[in-house]
Amino acid sequence: MHILIAEEVPLFFREALSGLGYQVDYQVDTNYEELRRIIESYHGLVVRSNLSIDQAVISNGSNLRFIMRPGSGLDNVDLKAAQSAGIQVISSPEGNRNAVGEHALSMLLSFYNNINPSFEGIKKSFWQREVNRGHEVDGKTIGIIGYGNTGSAFAHKLKGFNANVLVYDKYHSYIESSNPNLTFSTYENILEFADVISFHLPLNQDTSHYANHQFFCQLGKAPLIINTSRGKIVDQQALLDALNNEKISGACLDVLENENLSNYTDIEKKWLDDVLATKKIL
Repeated sequence: MHILIAEEVPLFFREALSGLGYQVDYQVDTNYEELRRIIESYHGLVVRSNLSIDQAVISNGSNLRFIMRPGSGLDNVDLKAAQSAGIQVISSPEGNRNAVGEHALSMLLSFYNNINPSFEGIKKSFWQREVNRGHEVDGKTIGIIGYGNTGSAFAHKLKGFNANVLVYDKYHSYIESSNPNLTFSTYENILEFADVISFHLPLNQDTSHYANHQFFCQLGKAPLIINTSRGKIVDQQALLDALNNEKISGACLDVLENENLSNYTDIEKKWLDDVLATKKIL
């Protein structure tokens, strides 16, 4: 079986496929047009989240038996087209849930304790204690929107911090949790009472620009926004306006709606100075 890995995956993953006897082509610089041209030669396709596997790609993949997406989220794969073509679609949403939970927590702690600005100041020989004095998570209200693999992992990580955790999930009204401070709540309560709001949502028609201008205008406090799901969950312009209007205290983003930093305006570049951003490192 001939498999194309078109985006970066860990070495052990590639070695595992080769060890099973598959012929593996590792071509992580494959773009969309090239993928459409060469996909006919392959029985399996491995992608992450950057390449769009749409009707055109699937139609050209006459020999495709499966599409594999290591990690969570299948928003870049046309599932209906794949099903119609008899192609199995495989993902592993549980695979990185612990890493995402830890990453969301690390960004929260970094932001609350001013780790980045403090370090940048020290590198410039500035020793500014008071301006970089942090905040404690203890006693804060953390709102988690989406309680699937990553949302539940983040909630579990918060167990030892004595924070009040409010959870809203459209598809669940109650789930057992070992965290005594966790409460299933309403969307409205999270917007009104949360000091931190963390998104753990799949990207689809219902969740695109979930955090829009209307969302930010309904906030009762000025919470910290955390997004480790998909960039388009948060309307980037609405977030920028919310920062400028002090509707939120800050943002921790592992994903951006516009990840092509080379075409950012000067205003958008300045906006990046006011957030804690990482590049989908999970």
